[in-house]
Amino acid sequence: MPLQNALLLGLAAMFLHEVGHVAAALALKVKVHQVGINRKGAYLRREAGTARQNLAITLSGPGINLALAFLFHDINPHFALCNLVIGITNLLPIPASDGSRALALVRRSIALVHVGSH
Repeated sequence: MPLQNALLLGLAAMFLHEVGHVAAALALKVKVHQVGINRKGAYLRREAGTARQNLAITLSGPGINLALAFLFHDINPHFALCNLVIGITNLLPIPASDGSRALALVRRSIALVHVGSH
């Protein structure tokens, strides 16, 4: 596959990843202020939501990518692979990733439940 096609598929997968975050935020009635791209990658600025809203919004981007990877694996394997890589990479608990945010939210929720049970 030519490099330009691979880049376009990757950009499409990243765009759809952000669309997943925005769609979840809007569905959960969390106001979106800005969606953009900078030297670190794509980003979403939004109002703070509840812990459950935040977790759902955080996981919706990688979730879209993983769903697209599954849906497109027979139709367009290259697009499926781009989505699989982006979805899995974003779930890793590396700084500033969806995975690290999700892990922090889950840890905070567990800590609150633990404190509340004493």
